[in-house]
Amino acid sequence: MYTPIVKWKKGEQKALLELSTDAKDKILPLFSLGVSINVKDKFCPEVDRIWNKRKYYVYFEQDWFDGIEEDDSDKFAEEVYTILERNYSLLDPLYAIPVFDLSNHYTIVRWLKDEKGEQVI
Repeated sequence: MYTPIVKWKKGEQKALLELSTDAKDKILPLFSLGVSINVKDKFCPEVDRIWNKRKYYVYFEQDWFDGIEEDDSDKFAEEVYTILERNYSLLDPLYAIPVFDLSNHYTIVRWLKDEKGEQVI
C-alpha cells in the first residue's frame, strides 16, 4: 500500500482521476486540506467523484487554526477541536480516516471519546 500526501490541487485531482482502478486499489492517500478548501461544497463532492468510495486519510493543515491564540489552555484546545469536529463531521466516516497532529493531545482524546459515545470530561 502506498500513501502519497496530496494537497488537493486541481492537477493532483486530475492525476488521481486518471489512475486505473487497479492503481487506486493500491493507494491510501493522505489528503492535506488547507483553509482555502471548502470542505462541504468542494472537497466532499469531488473526493466522492474522484476517489469513488475508497478509504483515505484526511488532515486539516495548520492554517485552519491561524486565528486562534495559541497557548496551553483548555480554551485553545477547545477551539481547535471545534474546527476539527465541524470539518470531520462533513466527511463520510466509512472512508475518511482522520489524521491528527500528535502534539494536540486534548483534541485526540476528545475525538476518541466522542466517537465511542463516552462523556467528555
